[in-house]
Amino acid sequence: MTLGPTERSACEELALVPGSEFEGVYRFLPSEAQETLLSLEALFRSLRDIPGGVSDPSVGVAKLAWWQQELARAPHEGSQHPVVRALLVSGALGGMDRDAFGDYLHALVTELQEEPVADFDVLRDRLARSAGAEARVLAGQGGFSDSQLKAAGASARLLELMRTLGRGDVVPGWLPMALVARHQVSEQADASPAARAPVVADLACVARDWHRTARLTPEAAQTPGERFLVLRAGLVDRRLGQAEVQPERWLTHGGRGDLGEVFRTWRTARKLAQTVETGR
Repeated sequence: MTLGPTERSACEELALVPGSEFEGVYRFLPSEAQETLLSLEALFRSLRDIPGGVSDPSVGVAKLAWWQQELARAPHEGSQHPVVRALLVSGALGGMDRDAFGDYLHALVTELQEEPVADFDVLRDRLARSAGAEARVLAGQGGFSDSQLKAAGASARLLELMRTLGRGDVVPGWLPMALVARHQVSEQADASPAARAPVVADLACVARDWHRTARLTPEAAQTPGERFLVLRAGLVDRRLGQAEVQPERWLTHGGRGDLGEVFRTWRTARKLAQTVETGR
């Protein structure tokens, strides 16, 4: 079955955020995997920002509990929510690693209750738990190790968070306090790209180190989800490199890449397709 227009529209509105890494690689995904990954990304987009989007942790816990209950009931009772229906139709819900998804929800609940981020080690641990579990769900029963998925997930999530630095003068709670102190960032500080550039450069340097500790290779990708993660990892690495070398320009352009990354992603997609053909 294919997604109906209501389900597809709801998922695309959530998942295909202009300039996001998912939007950047979606067109290069095999057609048979697109709907599954689209519905999963729409689900994650609905969940991952809850901890940072509520002032009362109990509200965030209630929202996450609703999603958990709705997803548990859906296979037997159906759902009125278009994203949940898309997960059912695409088969993503039935094929989901329930342990990984449970770890993901637990990580998000934990984020609601944790203290501000002290340093990069704390930030990495926090993102590895949540975004790493997200990557495990996407990968399915593939061949990538847990450490590879945590590194890929954490670096991709940090890149996504970095883009928020160009959107206003409020200091986000996920920024390590040590970094805020080093660059003397404050609520009243100038939020221009020039002022935020040193912060972005430091974040990009750290994220690239995370990313490269356990690189994802096309040859090792066994599932459609793992092949998506390889494509995303290539795009993340390129964008982090741009942010590290030219942070002010990167912020000025909203944290988006250039036309060169389209060609690079296309080449990686071709390599993945050839690997699949060779393995058959």
